[in-house]
Amino acid sequence: MKRAVVEEIKSRLTILDCIEQYIKVEKAGKNYRALCPFHSEKSPSFYISPERDSYYCFGCGKKGDIFSFVGEYEGLDFKSTLKQLAEKTNVTIPDYSTAVSVQTNDIKKRLYDILEDATCFYEAELKKSTDATEYLKKRGLHKETMDQYRIGYAKAGWDNLKLYLEKKGYTTADIEEAGLIKQGQYKSYDRFRNRIMFPFMDTTGRVIGFSGRTIDPDTQEAKYINSPENLLFIKNKILYGLYQAKDAIRKTKSVIVVEGQMDVLMTAQSGIGHVVASSGTAFSGDSYDTAGMITQLGIIKRFTDTIYLAFDNDRAGIKAMYSATIQALGAGFTVYCIQIHGGKDMAELAMTGKDHVIRLLKEAKEAILFFVEYLKSHTSEKVFYKSMSEKIWPLVAEITNSIEQSHMLTQIASKIAIPEITVHDDFRKYTIDKRPDKASTPIEAKNTTTLLDTIFGFLFFFESTGAVPDYEMYEQKIKQIVGDRYDELKEEIEKNKDALLFLVEKTYTSKDTITKDSLFILDTFEKDYYKQKLEKLKNDIKQDELLGLDTVDKLQEVALITKKIS
Repeated sequence: MKRAVVEEIKSRLTILDCIEQYIKVEKAGKNYRALCPFHSEKSPSFYISPERDSYYCFGCGKKGDIFSFVGEYEGLDFKSTLKQLAEKTNVTIPDYSTAVSVQTNDIKKRLYDILEDATCFYEAELKKSTDATEYLKKRGLHKETMDQYRIGYAKAGWDNLKLYLEKKGYTTADIEEAGLIKQGQYKSYDRFRNRIMFPFMDTTGRVIGFSGRTIDPDTQEAKYINSPENLLFIKNKILYGLYQAKDAIRKTKSVIVVEGQMDVLMTAQSGIGHVVASSGTAFSGDSYDTAGMITQLGIIKRFTDTIYLAFDNDRAGIKAMYSATIQALGAGFTVYCIQIHGGKDMAELAMTGKDHVIRLLKEAKEAILFFVEYLKSHTSEKVFYKSMSEKIWPLVAEITNSIEQSHMLTQIASKIAIPEITVHDDFRKYTIDKRPDKASTPIEAKNTTTLLDTIFGFLFFFESTGAVPDYEMYEQKIKQIVGDRYDELKEEIEKNKDALLFLVEKTYTSKDTITKDSLFILDTFEKDYYKQKLEKLKNDIKQDELLGLDTVDKLQEVALITKKIS
């Protein structure tokens, strides 16, 4: 049922028409190309195929259809993307939901309504309160910033908001579900009292919860309290200020992550808009949690893959920044750390002006090098070298690209004035100790797999262009090499079919040489494949001889393979 809606939307909005609404494209053979909107580049590597109704970027690997493009660009989940494109194409989404999901949607809508009304109430109360307004002005906030981020005030008193919402028709149970009141021994009362209210919003601007900061210096309560978790407010997927920052994040291709709300507000007010706060919640190293919910890093990944960490300039802040770094590196981000001078946090620094913030961004160091320098300057020489394996190598190990990893080790060697070979060797020992050895079968070795992907790219191309003789000939030759594994390999590699087709089409604008080149690459793969198989057989024979086993069959197979590749 949902698939029918998706196909109807696709029939009314082509991939080209959709993407042209967001970025400038140009013709490239039978396809189109553009500068990728998902990573920074100077030459276009983002290709669009109207024929296959898909796109692929050779720079960052992003690929998909109109739904994945809009979702990625707008920072929306699939349901929100479906709804947006349905509205754009005038397609009605039938309600095929179960009774349970209908009830859940009703609850969510009611929570959104309550939280919006509460936000309006808090905003109005702030305008009435001289004390609260003066407090914010002393912290350096301007009225425009307060309005942009919808800052409010929960005045002192036990049931101000509760009575207001009940007059609007909400039940006590609804208000409690929204996290706005608590149950006492005799009656319920407002959760937030005498506090500056900072609304958390989703990427579409809907309020999903609050953080309240006390303005009473003598209170025994926590300085900050947040809404409790519910259907809308889920701590590990919340980033304060993301709604206001998302356009600036797209524009700068990066995000500054700070600790608290005031850090966001003052930084944004200084003119640096691509800033959000983790609000005291630790990052998760995965884009999705165990329940399949997108996490903070997963949300950021929709907009950028570059993070600047700017936490408080104290021991706790450095510790939190290290934890965030290892999680972000593990999620595939490029991470920089900002060393804050002239203040203990970004809010204080931003008050000195935009130029100071820009200077620190320019001075930001790659996170791993930042921690190398930090450890070196805060520990003895003996402790520092021991700390490399405890603190630095775990960070380097999170870099998945072997070239980038090697380059980082070279930079570290230069930074600590230790021979490069020594640094590489010490890291290699660490990885052997900490990571299991993953042996590869011949067909899984890296260079062979790359060739195999390319070979199937040619096969898919022959199939898509209707070149039946070329397709049948090429398929037969592949089967002769890989044997019974053909169906298994094709099924696995077919998952990346679009990307491989784009690669062939990008490389060959003419069909004149494609058959000749495809056979040359297949021949290279065949020799490589058999060499690896031959090496494995020889090792097996050595083991069999040591065990006193018969090796005649394997020796005959060695002779046969040797003849094939000679």
